[in-house]
Amino acid sequence: DEIMRILLTNDDGVYAAGIRALAVALHGKHEVAIAAPSVQRSGASHSFTCSEFGLSAERVTLEGLEDVTAYAISGTPSDCAKLGMQLMGEWPDLVVSGINHGSNLGTDTLYSGTVGAAMEAAIYGVKAIAVSNYAFEPENFDMCIYGLERAMQLMEEHNELMLLNVNAPDGAREDCKGVKLTPLGFHKYPTEYDLMPNENGEEMFYSRRGIVYMSQENDDVDDRWLQKGYVSITPLQMSFTDENMLALLKKGWRE
Repeated sequence: DEIMRILLTNDDGVYAAGIRALAVALHGKHEVAIAAPSVQRSGASHSFTCSEFGLSAERVTLEGLEDVTAYAISGTPSDCAKLGMQLMGEWPDLVVSGINHGSNLGTDTLYSGTVGAAMEAAIYGVKAIAVSNYAFEPENFDMCIYGLERAMQLMEEHNELMLLNVNAPDGAREDCKGVKLTPLGFHKYPTEYDLMPNENGEEMFYSRRGIVYMSQENDDVDDRWLQKGYVSITPLQMSFTDENMLALLKKGWRE
């Protein structure tokens, strides 16, 4: 197989177990570098640091991966993807963002720093894959690695493919029921915030955890298949344009 230059990033931080699992799986087969946030940046979406604010990039060493170049960057996940590509010298063939601790399904993709980092790479013409584990406290990333391998195979077979979103259950590869190519689902989170004291005793508003699922006319969506034990792979794009509505509005439109 061809040796690729691969940049790894995430939103859980440079020392997170998920990005380490990626490095272990890919290092040795490919030329791997890491550029990830110095602190937890989940939910950062596609935000970036404006030019008037500087970014720091500190070389760090990951235990057992001493020969992998790794940077802890002070910015957002998308900052890490963009700056990381520059720090590699020659831009990578692929950016892999993850493995996120917690799924990025359906409308999660709007909030996700994991997906935001992958999309940042795709904007600049670099193929990118976001990978997420269903569990917030993962124990086994093997099924995620399998999903990544299938996604990389898809990109090899379809050169025009730029951005994929992979979600997998927390578990061993042999427990995977299959891999589904799916559209994004749709769900919402609770709207309520609870007023509670923080660790310093200050009263703070905390958003409620959990998901309020919307009704689905079609069960063939990412979140439904993941719940059934399948890996889901969804091709994403940057455009938010509602093409059907735009075509409807243009009928009879006068400038």
